[in-house]
Amino acid sequence: MSNFSRKAIANPVKFMLGLVEEMPNQIREARKNCSGILLEKKFKDIYLFGMGGSGITGDLLKEYLIRKHKIRAYSAHNYEGPFWMDKDSLAVILSYSGNTEEAISCYNFARKKGSQILILSSDGNLKKIAKRDNINFVELEKGIPPRSSVCLMFFSILQILENSGIVPKQEKEVEKTINMLSSKKIKDNGKILVDKIIGKTPLIYASPHLAPIAYRWKTEFNENAKKLAFWNYFPELNHNELEAFGSPQSNYHVIILSDEEDSGALKKRIEITKRYITRGSSLTHIMLKGNSFLSKMFYSIALGDFASIYQAVRDNKNPLPVSFIEEFKQELKSGKKE
Repeated sequence: MSNFSRKAIANPVKFMLGLVEEMPNQIREARKNCSGILLEKKFKDIYLFGMGGSGITGDLLKEYLIRKHKIRAYSAHNYEGPFWMDKDSLAVILSYSGNTEEAISCYNFARKKGSQILILSSDGNLKKIAKRDNINFVELEKGIPPRSSVCLMFFSILQILENSGIVPKQEKEVEKTINMLSSKKIKDNGKILVDKIIGKTPLIYASPHLAPIAYRWKTEFNENAKKLAFWNYFPELNHNELEAFGSPQSNYHVIILSDEEDSGALKKRIEITKRYITRGSSLTHIMLKGNSFLSKMFYSIALGDFASIYQAVRDNKNPLPVSFIEEFKQELKSGKKE
């Protein structure tokens, strides 16, 4: 935990809650810091590479770019990209630490393909690589967990795409998102939700375009609350996972994330699914409302972040460190074997 301040280590719950509350300022900071960055050339598709708390940004941005701006975007959590990447592709390398081995591998892969590259990190080897190879680089705020950098990364990339004429001006959408994230109700709703999960494992189900958010909730429960959680999405879960609810499932609490703009067919499917789920498990249905997909995305992200931190408090867990993961990474580096 040496990268965190003494203040963070002394009161990790307050620190982590504060990072969620700071999301509006992170958005402003990202847009300001990237206001002068332009991509050198146009591209036909965009590939977002990252792992863990950094990689989730790629999943979220991919969904936003496809759904709202019809951009061919792909997100990968791997050591390399697809073989069809080429010089007309944009590769965005996401690694908060700058040392993630998979991200560095993807950088090398993109270089071999001749792709245009953008790197985001707070420091580390990728910062050195960007300077050495004269690559567009966004330096992120230091001293926070990678999972807390999602706003910094997402809105930095979005601003650069806006600067480069790839997406239209985003001021109105961004302002709606900032205003929504400034509401204290999100924090309160997070507390209410956790009351329903006491002693249970969360199952997060979502509409297809909200699938990255369901995954984000799952990972936040894993890292903040040190708690197993699982996710799936409609309509796929109706063809497999639903069958398990034919038997009592009292140790689970299902959280459904849906959008009021979902199709009629999907809404009908969700309502029928709820009847089957409640035969063997408890359930909370969160319907996202409003005409701004961006603000709905980040409302639900903040809600999940708050809920997972309050879950850590209830279970007397420290939400800041991810010691088990760090131990695993060190073993990978050392080549230690049992």
